[in-house]
Amino acid sequence: MKSIRYILGVVSAVAVVAMLSGKAMALKEEIEVTPKNVEANGFTISAEARENDMLRVRIVRDLAKARSFPAESPNELYRNAELRVYGEMGMLVRCGLEPAADEKTVTYTFEFNKDQLGKSHVTVYEYDGYKDRTRQELPIGGGTLFRFHFEDFADLLMSDKPPEKEDKPSVR
Repeated sequence: MKSIRYILGVVSAVAVVAMLSGKAMALKEEIEVTPKNVEANGFTISAEARENDMLRVRIVRDLAKARSFPAESPNELYRNAELRVYGEMGMLVRCGLEPAADEKTVTYTFEFNKDQLGKSHVTVYEYDGYKDRTRQELPIGGGTLFRFHFEDFADLLMSDKPPEKEDKPSVR
């Protein structure tokens, strides 16, 4: 019982110090996106087979299902994504993904070889930030990270048919 009181006292003291410091503390949440919860998290994922065992993957974020700030808020959500591709010897590629956005969706499109499906993943970041980027405060730091492990989506990603052969050769 004494240890519970001690823990509650320490937690209370930390909370009081945080409130008195005047700095906002934000929570960062990490969500493992799976085929079972992909739609509930406001995403769709699809793949198209390409030549030479390549896959073109498309992850689409439905902004109607995404967290947002009220228009009058000084804060807004910043989005980006990172692709990590692994092979037998470890990480092969780590790169940012440039999204295509419109008023309703944000789309991340990328290609990689089917052989690297196993340990590869994409992380979509939605960070809390200030609209006025010249503000001197520390970053807010809150937000949500959505991680898509491709091995969880293997059946979906590999189900697409290979591309149809063109009647005439392509000119390069």
